[in-house]
Amino acid sequence: MFTVAAVAVVLVALTTPSDGGAQWGPRYLSLAFIPLAILTADAMTATIRSSRFIGAITVAVVLVSSLMIQRNAYKDLQSTKRTYERIVQFVERETAPGSYILTDLWWFDQVTASLYPTRIVLFVDNAVSVDRAFKVLATASDIFVVRSDVESPGDGLRERQHGTAFVVKRHVGIPERSLTLAELAKSR
Repeated sequence: MFTVAAVAVVLVALTTPSDGGAQWGPRYLSLAFIPLAILTADAMTATIRSSRFIGAITVAVVLVSSLMIQRNAYKDLQSTKRTYERIVQFVERETAPGSYILTDLWWFDQVTASLYPTRIVLFVDNAVSVDRAFKVLATASDIFVVRSDVESPGDGLRERQHGTAFVVKRHVGIPERSLTLAELAKSR
């Protein structure tokens, strides 16, 4: 069982595109969980059989630890959902239905998915895609740029928008993930 778990972890480490973070990391490692759960149950059974007192303490510690982890995870999820709700409300309040939103944040369209199809989100991750997006939107109105002062790449959207036919008409922000929204207007 140790070998199966170790092989699963090594294969995940060698083949995953990223560490997965809190959302995908556990999913990547889910195959290793099966043998580890069996081994943990076996170890706890052996501990209980060897000494009822130590076994009872071990089971109590595992249960209390599990409950604390679940509680913290729930509070974390609740906090994240509140943050996402504030981001959606901000975008809904500050952008018009039918508008285009350019962003260099990979997660933005996932967080604001409830606003689809009332707004069209375009993800631009390099200078070529930024230039292409501004060319496509040259005749459009209601264009917004959403960036993060902390998470957006330093050489992306903000620098490329200066060489276009657009100027910033209005600029607003929220503290959640340091988001800023700029409304663009055609320069005259």
